[in-house]
Amino acid sequence: MKSDNIQIYENTFSTIDIPTKDSVIIVDQFRHGKWTKTIHVGEWSSLTYLLLMKEDVELNLHIESTWSSAHILVKALIVADHSNEITLKAHAHLKHDHAEANLHLMTFLKEWAKAEIDGGVDLHPNVKKVAWHLLEENIVLWKNIQIKTLPMLDVRSNDVSASHGARIEKLDEKKLFYMRSKWLSEAEAKRLMLEWYVKDTFQTIVWSWEDLSDKLEYLQNNVIKEILR
Repeated sequence: MKSDNIQIYENTFSTIDIPTKDSVIIVDQFRHGKWTKTIHVGEWSSLTYLLLMKEDVELNLHIESTWSSAHILVKALIVADHSNEITLKAHAHLKHDHAEANLHLMTFLKEWAKAEIDGGVDLHPNVKKVAWHLLEENIVLWKNIQIKTLPMLDVRSNDVSASHGARIEKLDEKKLFYMRSKWLSEAEAKRLMLEWYVKDTFQTIVWSWEDLSDKLEYLQNNVIKEILR
């Protein structure tokens, strides 16, 4: 497989084709608007797609395999608060054997937030040896929120390995209690837990490109600031 290449976009594409035996990492930011994105992943190719969303966004994301042994990883960090409404529809379509898709969509819900998260994996008939995992994770940080979460699987084959689920939860009280027992304030403990969520997601991205590491670190820190603000 070719060496990874990493690309940082700001809504500059509508369709991308990833060639055979290529490995692509994309970091994309969305705010204030509506977009439709389509990505085709070729044979023995790999896509890692990190989405950063805030401030009144509607995104329809369609990713599909175009041949066998395509690998798809999507991670989304979404910040929703009183000033915006977030809608994300992210679906992966596995049409060929030995394909794999993992979608992890994480939303941080601040006061008066509104969000609709629709993740899905569609498995076409008769494909074999495929695997996928889908998780919609929603972290409630305040009161008066509206969240609609709808993980969907469309399975038309028996030779699969799969899991899906959705969680709506507050920060873990037991972990907060433990951290406060180490002489941290409640605010400090919450900040550390929220930072962990974001940094763990960014670990998906390979940090070995010196010319882009500063940009990635800036984006990571900016997401943390938005959540803590």
